[in-house]
Amino acid sequence: TNNDLTIDSTTGDVTLSNPLNYEETEDYTVIIQATDLGSPSNSVNATLSLTVNAVNEFEPDFTQSYWSVSILENSTYGDVVATVAATDDDSYADGTVAFSITDGNGEAKFQMETT
Repeated sequence: TNNDLTIDSTTGDVTLSNPLNYEETEDYTVIIQATDLGSPSNSVNATLSLTVNAVNEFEPDFTQSYWSVSILENSTYGDVVATVAATDDDSYADGTVAFSITDGNGEAKFQMETT
């Protein structure tokens, strides 16, 4: 049985009984039965399919908080001087990390390469 959804037996309202987590469950398919109060009773089943849409809920996390490198003064344009890394626990595009230099590059001596 699925414990993330409940149904009101009188109104038919399907409600959440637990928080959803896209990274754990992307889709739900439940069978719902409607039964009349006749004697004998009659019933019919229908399928409810729910798709959970991802939200960007996690911020990127650098693999370390500080990098220190030494480079030679005769380093040339295009030399890789450091490689930084970060991860994001979101799925798909929300979990893709892009980097940029936001401060300390006033003379534009450094640039970020994308791969």
